[in-house]
This record gives sequence, C-alpha cells and structure tokens, in this order.
Amino acid sequence: ELKPSMTPSMRNSSGFQEYGSSSPTLDVEEGGLHAVLEDPSLCALFKDFLDTEHSSESLLFLMEVESYNATEEPSQQRIRAQAIYDKYLKPDAKLEININSNIMKTFLKRYESDKIDGSLFRQAQSSIFTTLELDSLSRFFNSEMFHKFMEIRKEKARAEEDMSYVFSRINHPTKGLDISTRRLDDVLYPNCFIASEFVIWLVQRLFIDKSAAVELGVRLQEQDSSNETNQETQQESKEE
Repeated sequence: ELKPSMTPSMRNSSGFQEYGSSSPTLDVEEGGLHAVLEDPSLCALFKDFLDTEHSSESLLFLMEVESYNATEEPSQQRIRAQAIYDKYLKPDAKLEININSNIMKTFLKRYESDKIDGSLFRQAQSSIFTTLELDSLSRFFNSEMFHKFMEIRKEKARAEEDMSYVFSRINHPTKGLDISTRRLDDVLYPNCFIASEFVIWLVQRLFIDKSAAVELGVRLQEQDSSNETNQETQQESKEE
C-alpha cells in the first residue's frame, strides 16, 4: 500500500492545463433552462434552489409534462393527463401553478372534450418554461449555491484531466495530502504518502468519485514508474 516513489515534490507542479476563455459556468448560462434540464445533477440543484423560494412546482410541472409528451399509448396519456391536471392545474391543486387565463381556457376546452394528445399541455408548458427562464433561472445563476456547485464540478474536471493540477493541490499548505517519511520493511522512505489516503483525499478535497480516484492513483503510479525508467536510462547513457 505504501508507494515510496509517489513524491509530489519531485514533479512539475507549476501549473495546470489551460482551458482558454471557455467556462463550464458560462456554457450553462448560455444554454439557459434547456442546459439545466438536460443535466440531471444541475436540474436537481435548481429544484433545491426553487424549494428555498417555495416555487419548485413550476419545474416539477415541466418535468412531468416531458414525461407525458413521451407517452404514446392513448390510455396512458389520459391517466397521466388526469394526474397532471389534478396536481398542478385544478383549482386549489396541491402544487397549483400560475398560468395565463386564456391558456387555461384553451387547455380546459380540449381536456374536457377528451382531445388528449401529445400537444395537450404545449401552451402551458411553453408559458411556464418562459417564466422560469426569465425569472427564477437568473436568480439561480447568481446564487452562491450555483457558483459553489460549478466550482466543485470545475475542480473535479481539472483533477480528472490534468495530473499537474492534482500535484499542485497535493502540496497545498493546509488542505494538501500528508507527505512524510514512512517506514516499510524496516526501510525509511522520505516524502511519501499512502495510496489509500490519496484516494480518500481525492474524494474529500477534489470531490472525485472513488472509482475515478482509484484510476488517478493508477495513472500516478504508471507515470512514476515511467519517470524512474527514463532517469535510469539517462544515467546509464552518461556512464557509457
């Protein structure tokens, strides 16, 4: 488990890969509500944010309508349409949403006439989508919750793609990894850390999934072995 040659101080940790002017945060903001809805983790975070404003019913409505739109069987469409109406559109519904009265009249005319098809909620869906994007979404993008989430995601991506960034974080004076002299089979190895501690540190500090953290450890070990081989080859060439 002890890997004596994993010595960050021997590596080049002067910087990490440059990602240009593009930013995950900017990409999401440019994509708007569509980008949020297509990202399960971000969508869940947006719901948590809306919960703090007591307004998550609009997002839940959009998600249920999307599920309804994917339903092709007429009998299932009727069941789902009834459930959506009862939950979000019926007067005094548990999660009643606010939509334009004209849109509501058009919906009720079709609904009560049993004209239930894939376009039944289209106007209501469009109206709620626009309201969310122009109102709640801008506050979400300006929230500490969103920026913290994106910073964690950005750091995780850097760690998974660029080993030099991992080295720079390992050497952090207060949040880095415990690097010290260790003993293995009565042999002292300076500037070392334990593999299992490295994995735990990646998970806790860089928010990397455990499987990805183990993979990074393997990459680090392979890189270390390659460096040692190159150093030995260079030394042999000098001696010749």
